[in-house]
Amino acid sequence: MIELDFAIHRDSSLTDVVWHEVGEVSLRYDCFLGDIIFKVASVDISAQWGWVPILDFAICMRMIGDTLSLGRPDVFDFTESGVIIDFIPRGNEVVITPEYAPGASVVLMSEFQNAAEQMLSQVRARIEADHPDLRENPHYRNALRGYW
Repeated sequence: MIELDFAIHRDSSLTDVVWHEVGEVSLRYDCFLGDIIFKVASVDISAQWGWVPILDFAICMRMIGDTLSLGRPDVFDFTESGVIIDFIPRGNEVVITPEYAPGASVVLMSEFQNAAEQMLSQVRARIEADHPDLRENPHYRNALRGYW
């Protein structure tokens, strides 16, 4: 059982954002900041720090799912804090080990991939509903390349 969810607390740390023009780096790191809810079975590896870039996290989880399907390990690095989450494929499972919480969790790879895809879809739906101009932003489309 995996829970992969989010809460956006503020849309941007920038001032005067023009949503149809804001650049990809700003979209991924300065916009849509909040908390990540991430639980695998009984292990809680959430990042409820209030400042996690939600769009970047969702895109990265989806990309990590793709890498794992190739049998390769991957890492998510919380750039803002320097802590990581390791993702190691093991057959049809993935071992998830956060640097900032005790223990490791194991989940079916397909379950992780489905949760990552669903999270990215939910993030997109939320931010596009709040900021319809994003759909016209080529940097936003580029950030989502392959997942548009």
